[in-house]
Amino acid sequence: VIALLILVLLTGFVALAVTRTTNETIATSNDATESKTFAASQASLEIMTRNFDKIFEEKLIPNEDDLEKVETNKPPELTEQYDFVQTITQTKNTEVVDMSGQLFQGLKALRDEWRIDSTANEKSSGVQVALRRQFYNNRIPIFQFGIFYNDDLEFHPGPRFDFGGRVHSNGNLFMMAGTGLYFSSRVSAVG
Repeated sequence: VIALLILVLLTGFVALAVTRTTNETIATSNDATESKTFAASQASLEIMTRNFDKIFEEKLIPNEDDLEKVETNKPPELTEQYDFVQTITQTKNTEVVDMSGQLFQGLKALRDEWRIDSTANEKSSGVQVALRRQFYNNRIPIFQFGIFYNDDLEFHPGPRFDFGGRVHSNGNLFMMAGTGLYFSSRVSAVG
């Protein structure tokens, strides 16, 4: 009778250990699937952000076709394993704002507020992750600059050079002058 009770007690411990191991395996598998789905949703969000940014290389204001292209361009290597729902929405109308921060402080910009939503759904397990990015799109009118250059900008004047307007280069800024090079407003460069 004692041996039978010990055997029943051991059977209970083994059943508990098997159940616990099974639950841990399922939890670990779910965690791995959720991490991969999160990464897929983040990849979708990054692709949408890059494609939205590319619009402004050619035009100032995106139209419906441009936004549709952003929404329909999904991560190509992930579409077999995941379903994506991607949306881009302008959440606030254009307003004029004073820029702050070091680079563009003192300038006025046309600011739009946007929201990008990306939902990735793993097809085999149904795990779903949704991410959202909200951002401002600031368009600074170029007439606020005395000199604005999209590439590298170089100053190498012969005689003394005095300039009163704001100077900006989207590339590098190179300056060299033997007789004097003077700017009375802010000078900035991205590079």
